[in-house]
Formats: sequence, C-alpha cells, structure tokens
Amino acid sequence: MCYLDTLFPVLSDQFFKVGGLLVAYTVIIAIVFPFFTLALILIIAIYYFPYKLSEGGINETKRLDNMTKSPLLSHLATSIQGSSTIKAYKMEKKFQLKFSKLQDRNSVALFLFGMSLQWASEKFDLISLLIVLVTFIFPAALPKEMITPSMTALSLTYAITVCDMVQSVVRQAVQSEAMFKSAKRILNYINDLESEAPGSIEHRRPPTGWPEEGRIVFHEVNVRYREGLPLVLKNISFEVKPQEKIGIVG
Repeated sequence: MCYLDTLFPVLSDQFFKVGGLLVAYTVIIAIVFPFFTLALILIIAIYYFPYKLSEGGINETKRLDNMTKSPLLSHLATSIQGSSTIKAYKMEKKFQLKFSKLQDRNSVALFLFGMSLQWASEKFDLISLLIVLVTFIFPAALPKEMITPSMTALSLTYAITVCDMVQSVVRQAVQSEAMFKSAKRILNYINDLESEAPGSIEHRRPPTGWPEEGRIVFHEVNVRYREGLPLVLKNISFEVKPQEKIGIVG
C-alpha cells in the first residue's frame, strides 16, 4: 500500500510537472528554432524503444516483488502475534529459518526489480549522451555561414534540457507503470478472491428459541485455515451431550 499511498502520488506529480515543462519547451522551440522540433520527435521515438524493451522486465520483476513480499509480511505478523506460543514450544529456530527463506526470495525479486530500473536508466543516459554529442558535432561540422554561434549555443542548450526532461518523463512513466502492479494486486483481492460466507444465511436460520439444549455433534469434519493449505483437522467426529463437561487440549 505504501507504493500507492506515498510513492505513486509523488511520481505522478513529478511526471505532470516535467511533462508540462516539456510541452512548454517544445512550443518555445517550435517558435524560435523550428528545425529542432523534428529532432525532438526523433528523440522521443528513440527513447520509446528502450522504454518498450524494458517495460516487460520491470513489470514482471515488480509482480514477483509483490508476490514474495506478502508471505514475508504475513509470516512476520504471525510470528509477532504468536511469539509466546513459539517460545513455549521452542520453535524459534524453525520460524527464523522460514523467515530467512522468505526474506531471501523477496530480496532476489527486489534486486531484480532494481536492476531492471537501473538497466533502463543506463540506456536512457546513453541515448541522452549520444544525442547531445551529435548535437554538438553537427553544428561544428557545418560552415559558419549556415549556422551562427548563437544558434549553435541555443541548440545545445535545448538539446541538453529536452533530453534531460524526456529521460525524466520516460523514467517516471516506467516506475509509475510498475507501481500499478500494486493496484492490480489489490483489485485481484477485491474481485477475484472468494469471500467468506455471510454472517447469516436466511434460508438456513435456526428456529426461534434455538438451541433448546446444549448438544453439539461433529461428523467427519475436515478443517483447513484457507484453500490450498493442508488439513489441520481430519475426519473429526464427536458428540457433546447436554450438560456434559468436556475439555479441549491443543
């Protein structure tokens, strides 16, 4: 939830701010230096290729990070809540080993996610460097009559500024899209997971005055904590008669 509550709003704010500045610079460039507008379109097209190339890897590693983080946090919460029971049965070592295993799995996914972002960032940096280099070499190779020093300086300034802005916008777009994996996981919990039965089922309500006597019957009952986990109670059958006192151990 921290991604959607804290990081995503910050990234979105930066994305729209830098995107707005990029649009403003584009308008200024189109008015003052129209030929650079064509170069700007080429710059955006060049940045789009590594963006699409890295999109799948970043999204997939982020999905793995989310999937491996949930069991880790669940195990941590369970260990804290049941710490007294764990100590009573001397199971500290077992829970520590399980925590280390879950943490290692999450660390691998988180490392891959960070490396995917770093790979994309390095490609964006390399493209920016090449664009600025070409912008610097091209005016220097032209005769002085074709381009003035002031236009050369202006083109270099805009090349550096626009490349930095486009790079920032693309990087924030990649990170924001990765953050949406958290939203997708939340929607999965809301829409796809089966909910528990309602607290009261109208067509199965007991008669008025129930129970008439304190009698409980279990017949071949099987219980598990949730779907997919092993059974904790298997074929349990017993009867508690009215006014009978019993003790449950375990």
